[in-house]
Amino acid sequence: MTNFAPALDVYVLVFDVEGLGAGVYAYDIRNHTLTQKQGELDRKECRRVIVGQPATETAAVTLLYVLDVERHQWRYRHPRALRGMWIDTAKAVNELLWELSSRSIIPHITPALSDTRVLELLDLPTDMTVHAAYAVSFSGE
Repeated sequence: MTNFAPALDVYVLVFDVEGLGAGVYAYDIRNHTLTQKQGELDRKECRRVIVGQPATETAAVTLLYVLDVERHQWRYRHPRALRGMWIDTAKAVNELLWELSSRSIIPHITPALSDTRVLELLDLPTDMTVHAAYAVSFSGE
């Protein structure tokens, strides 16, 4: 996923993963590492993040895909740049879906997000420089 690193940030909401404490983690795409941003999560608040859908109530993890518009437009300085950013993000999410499918894991995917709640949960600016794009929730081996 190194092609996506300039504009895509992935955050992992960990609810129930053996060997990993519950909380919000930032995923480093280049180094394949997780850095904990905050501890304990409220599953009900996370459900509000995905506008009432029940996936976070039972999932082991939820991945949040967040786009950094300024980073992307610095790299791609043309009028169609935003379209490419959304397409690239969908490709990255699709890679995860194929991997989960190969493991017979059925995820819940949604672009229906409460943008302000996502950004506040992740302690990110709410000034339209970043956009929450997708949430993918799942459990499994």
